Amino acid sequence: MSLKSTYTTYLNAINARDWPLVAEFAQPQVIHNDRAMTNVEYAEMIATSLEPCPGLVFVPETIVCDDDAGTLACRIRFDKSGDIAWEGPQYSCEHVFYKYESGKIAQVWSMVEEHKK
Repeated sequence: MSLKSTYTTYLNAINARDWPLVAEFAQPQVIHNDRAMTNVEYAEMIATSLEPCPGLVFVPETIVCDDDAGTLACRIRFDKSGDIAWEGPQYSCEHVFYKYESGKIAQVWSMVEEHKK
């Protein structure tokens, strides 16, 4: 399976809130923005960040990947369907860079983009 296909399946698992499956897409030890954690902790971190907005889904807008190097970058648009009570800053998208090892996420660098009114 190509890296892009693997990644879109991973996003589908996030959107389905299938946290055990999300964890399977990462190495047993993963680094997120320089913080080391287990793949289960990584999935829990994503789950916790989405708790305040149950109707939010991740929509990939642009995916750039290099299968041979195991790198992927994506601009993810946050699609807010339904009535979402999201306190604090409103974010419109996330820019994420991934390093894959043996077909699984090993390192993640992410940055959210605040919604401009």
